[in-house]
Amino acid sequence: MKKGLVLLLSVVMSVITLHSQESKTLTLRAGTPVQIMSENGLRASKVLAGDEVEFRVATAVNVNDVTVIPYNSLVKGTVTEAKKNAIFGIKGKLSIQINSIVLPSGEIIPLSNKILNFDGNSNTAWVLPVGLLLVWPILLVPGQRGEMKPGYSTMVTVAVDTNIKVNNISE
Repeated sequence: MKKGLVLLLSVVMSVITLHSQESKTLTLRAGTPVQIMSENGLRASKVLAGDEVEFRVATAVNVNDVTVIPYNSLVKGTVTEAKKNAIFGIKGKLSIQINSIVLPSGEIIPLSNKILNFDGNSNTAWVLPVGLLLVWPILLVPGQRGEMKPGYSTMVTVAVDTNIKVNNISE
């Protein structure tokens, strides 16, 4: 009797487990907008072209009322240009290409390679004339840094139709 009860319970548990692991594939369409945000600031003087940069998804994305891109999913980007500000009022420049979203499941969603540009302001227009005519040490004044502030937010778009397997879907 005990063996029969244990067998029955194991069959019931297997059915419950299989039902709870049902999955469904949903299609995330190309052009779907995704709001992302930087967690940390970034300065051109602290990175090199080719360095990886991380952002996070700021708002979950749903398809047919099902979350396919959860809030806080990892977004990967790459520094494409990092130019430090310099004397003579030369501005700094930082450029980042946003590449993809990595879902918690490990699936990758390609993005439409948006380039973010962060240019400092040039001080050359006033530093050179003042430095050459009046006070030469003023020539040592740098331009502003190329810098992305923490919490910077922007919209990116999904590059291609992407099928995403979503677990725990009940119909």
